[in-house]
Parts: sequence; C-alpha cells; structure tokens
Amino acid sequence: MEIILANPQGFCRGVIQAIAIAKKTLADKSLPQPIYMLGSIVHNKYITQGLKDLGLITISEKDIPLLTKGTIIFSAHGVSPKVYNLVQEKGLNIVDATCPKVMEVHNLVNTKINEGYDVLFLGKENHEETIGVLGINDKIKLVPNNLKLNGISDKTILVSQTTLSHIETEAIYDLLKKSYPHLQISNQICNATYNRQKAAIKASVNVDLAIVVGDKSSNNCQTLAKTINDTCHVKTILIESIADLKDFDFTNISKIALTSGASTPRALINEVYDNLMDLKNCDFTSCISYSDCLNIKK
Repeated sequence: MEIILANPQGFCRGVIQAIAIAKKTLADKSLPQPIYMLGSIVHNKYITQGLKDLGLITISEKDIPLLTKGTIIFSAHGVSPKVYNLVQEKGLNIVDATCPKVMEVHNLVNTKINEGYDVLFLGKENHEETIGVLGINDKIKLVPNNLKLNGISDKTILVSQTTLSHIETEAIYDLLKKSYPHLQISNQICNATYNRQKAAIKASVNVDLAIVVGDKSSNNCQTLAKTINDTCHVKTILIESIADLKDFDFTNISKIALTSGASTPRALINEVYDNLMDLKNCDFTSCISYSDCLNIKK
C-alpha cells in the first residue's frame, strides 16, 4: 500500500503556542490556583484530556460568575470583550492563549468599527471564534447562509473566520462582489489553514482514499476533509485515531493520501501511518497516551 503524506499538516503555530502556554501555566505554582480553561484550548479531545490529566479544569462562560479565585486561560479561539471584562471584574487572573491570527481579526474589526464601518463576519455559527468576534460589538453581523445582505454601503467590510475553506470562501467572495460591488472584503483565512488545504489537495490527486486525522468537532478538520472531497472527488474520511478504521474495508485500496488538521497531534498521525503500513499486524486500537499528544513539535 502506498501512503502519500501531505506536507504541511498537523499543528499550526497558533496551536503550538496555545498548548505551550497552557503547560507553562499549569507548571507555574506561583499563579493563583486552580487553573481553569474557558472552553477547549483547541478542538482535539486528546489534547484536552492530556491537559486535564495535568490538572487543568475546563469551564464554560456560565461558570465564571461562580468562581472566586484562580487563573483562567482563554483558548486559541479568542473571547469577546464582554467575557474578558467579566473575568477581570471577578478578580481572576487571566492567561491569554488566543491565536495571533484570531487576535489580528479582533484588532481589524475594532479598527473598522472605530472608523465608522459596518462589519459583516463570514464564519460558522456558534463556533467559538465566531462568538468571540460577534461579541466585540453589536454592529457586527453574521453573514446568513443565503448570502442576502442588507444596508451595504461603501463603508461596509466583510471579515472571515480563520479556518474556513479557501475554495468555498473565494467562491462566496465572487458571488457577493457581483451582488454588492461596494462591499469591501478582508480575507482572514490564516496561512496555515490555506497551506494545509492546498497540500491536502495536492496529495489526494489520483488516490483511492484520503484520510484526515483530527477531532470531528474541529472546524478546520471538517473543512479539510470537505475540501479534499469536493476538489479531488475522492472518498474522504475524517478519523480521530486508528481505532476509527477498525471496520473499514481496505479491499481495492492501494493508494492513500494522509493528512491532518491544524489541531491534530503528531503522535496520532504517526500512529495511523505506522499501522496503515503494517495492516496485517494492526488491531485498530489506539495506543497513544494523552501525554504523548502534548508534544508541541510539528
């Protein structure tokens, strides 16, 4: 069996930074205890469990008013000013692990609001990044699925979520520019997302199967799988570990493209690759420990 590895794949710099910040925070016993994580630091259950094993406590926004002490880590997805201020008002210590690219989006949106612009956000509804951006100001509106926009002037700007499909997003931009020629567009899909999608497409040409390794709740992993399927028209599956391939029929599968999302640990990718290379001896049970997945090397 031939396995083609997409390059690049796996952890992006934002994820590496977030995990490193979380591990450093947990190791610093001088910080106010306990240490909380607001939501998932990134969308991968192996990383989440690994940090939990080190003592990290995951909470949601509704838990914040109940806290009286401790340190809260903001995830890579970022938070709204409302959440930031609420944590400050509670007198809790803040450690911000927001991805630099997401912070760039927040800064751009704030700048445009201050310049009197109406801001539209193209993103996945209820995603943490979307919630954080929409929470910056009531004037920011989410682009509806039907792409019908109201009140578009020469001071309206559209900003995108960082982990969207670059192919789908470009198509949406073209449609919107035809209908709303005055609309300004700022493409904020991060380079890591773009490069991983491009590499996955290149690796998936003329293969029998494309496998994306990553958490099924991760938008960048879902988007990666959809991008491969829609562009290369090849059977594409999203798996979280080798265990997900237990019942997969590899009959007539001789060439596989293997890639992973920006929040997927290298340990999981290596496990899938090694077992696929030795299918005869693979029992399709995940043997990776959660601590292995906290390795922040790409």
